[in-house]
Amino acid sequence: MKKPKHPAIRELLKQHPDGLTAIQITEALGIGKQATTRKCLEAMPDVYVDRWTKQRNSRGQYLAIWVRADIPANCPYPTDRFEKPKTVWVTP
Repeated sequence: MKKPKHPAIRELLKQHPDGLTAIQITEALGIGKQATTRKCLEAMPDVYVDRWTKQRNSRGQYLAIWVRADIPANCPYPTDRFEKPKTVWVTP
């Protein structure tokens, strides 16, 4: 079983409050593939894309800058995850 990468990514983003790209995270942690880093970032609920920056020497491509969100300790958790909202139709 491989060691999970999420804690290491969280710590790295905690050290860089201005954010990092997936390429920078991959290189700093030695993960190997950017796709693995991107999948980890997309699965983590406490990180988000803060802004986009133009990639150097590119054809108009942009890179996402990922930032760690500070979740408060007393943040409420939903009691029922599987309850779907109901649509209410209103007639004019």
